Amino acid sequence: MENIYAEKMPIVGKKCYEAYQNRESPCPWCPSIPAIETGEVHSAVVPYPSAEEPSGWIELSSFPLKDDDGSIVSVIEHVKDITAKKQAEIEKERLQSQLQQAQKMEAIGTLAGGIAHDFNNILGGIMGYAELARMKAPEESKVIADLEQLIKSSKRAADLVKQILTISRHHKKEQRPVQVRYIVNEALKLLRATLPTTIEIKENLVKESGIVNADPTQMHQVVMNLGTNAGQAMQEDGGVLTVELANVELDDLSASTHLDLKAGSYLRLTVNDTGHGMTSEILERIFDPYFSTKERGEQKGMGLGLAVAYSVITKHHGVITVQPTPGAGTTFHIYLPAKSAESKAPGAERDGIEDQSSIVNSQSRFQRDLRSAPTIKRVLVMDDEEMLRDLLQGMLDLLGYEAAMTADGSEALALYEKAMGDGEPFSAVILDLTNKGGMGGLETVKRLREMDPDVKAIVSSGYSDDPAIVHFREHGVSDSLPKPFMMKDLEEKLKSLLQEPRKGFR
Repeated sequence: MENIYAEKMPIVGKKCYEAYQNRESPCPWCPSIPAIETGEVHSAVVPYPSAEEPSGWIELSSFPLKDDDGSIVSVIEHVKDITAKKQAEIEKERLQSQLQQAQKMEAIGTLAGGIAHDFNNILGGIMGYAELARMKAPEESKVIADLEQLIKSSKRAADLVKQILTISRHHKKEQRPVQVRYIVNEALKLLRATLPTTIEIKENLVKESGIVNADPTQMHQVVMNLGTNAGQAMQEDGGVLTVELANVELDDLSASTHLDLKAGSYLRLTVNDTGHGMTSEILERIFDPYFSTKERGEQKGMGLGLAVAYSVITKHHGVITVQPTPGAGTTFHIYLPAKSAESKAPGAERDGIEDQSSIVNSQSRFQRDLRSAPTIKRVLVMDDEEMLRDLLQGMLDLLGYEAAMTADGSEALALYEKAMGDGEPFSAVILDLTNKGGMGGLETVKRLREMDPDVKAIVSSGYSDDPAIVHFREHGVSDSLPKPFMMKDLEEKLKSLLQEPRKGFR
């Protein structure tokens, strides 16, 4: 047998625990002990030189030697180097773990997409009626402050649903060539303002970083989520947050260690903290939605940050890995496929990233605009939720529109046709994308366009990531209105839509 320590330690005349474990006494797992006790062959897979930091593995087998009366007089130990086999098994288990994580996130995404529509319908009713009540209440009413808090809470709930839907893999946001370096810079500015002063931020962003196909807003969210997670890990004792961006080339061997990656050029984003690290138990669940290491009562956020980051990177055909060192910090690596050097990313520096300083409260301005409401125009609404029909009726009345309501697409077609025949066509149509008991929004739009090629239709849905919402014009729809929405959103959509002249009825 070839000696795995031949150059460093001759093994002739030595015990196996001396040669392979550098010990002075037998190992606790030594198979020779049970072999002597039972008279049967025993084997064990043993890491060397230590279980904590193995550089290889051996298979150690002990064969008992018996004399004529059956008593055991000695054992023969056989050692076989199985490092290559063991490494292959470990790699297989790691890839299986990646596959299980991907399948788990797929299932969670399916569930998220399934409940989003109904939940957003309910949330839309709460938000909308609170806004109606706020606008109808006298300015001196004490209930206004309560209603404003209700509206604020509803908006937070809507943002939470958006995060949950990000985990869904039903639809990929529109991606385009972007320079991730500018997005990272923008996120680090916000992190500096939000993290404690005891946390130092270091950055090493290569200037000639590669261009990737990405949604800028989602990538900004990933950097913020990872930075916030790192900040929480260092909140008590402080530390250093290091963010690096580098161009890397993965060969076939390197790419094979990650599920769904191929050899090629990648942009690697690294986020490292010097916090408390994590255990293997935490590592197994780190990307699970709503998983948090904080005790109940002290938890900040909803435990969605890393789950969202995982889902976003997966949708961008990349991978995210984590390397924890308990007591010494955690490192996240993100690999995103890089585009060719000839690719352009015009406007990528700021495209899709909201300037926080530009956010203003437009409620009072919106209320002033209502005083100069448009002349009476007719709007047809189709929604299978009675509560939302009533809500839209109230909103449209306040905005100065004459509204007709129906729960069914077939009835909407009949009402639209009758209005055309009477010479008083509807100025616009608002259609719910899905209809539990009848014709849905897209089919209704198709039939309306056959009746009137110039129909101005808005589709609305509680599942804002639905491809029909994101790419509404491909379905012949004039505009979209994701639920839940505020009255000013409805007003702006209708105002913009009705400014476009019709070719037919005027």
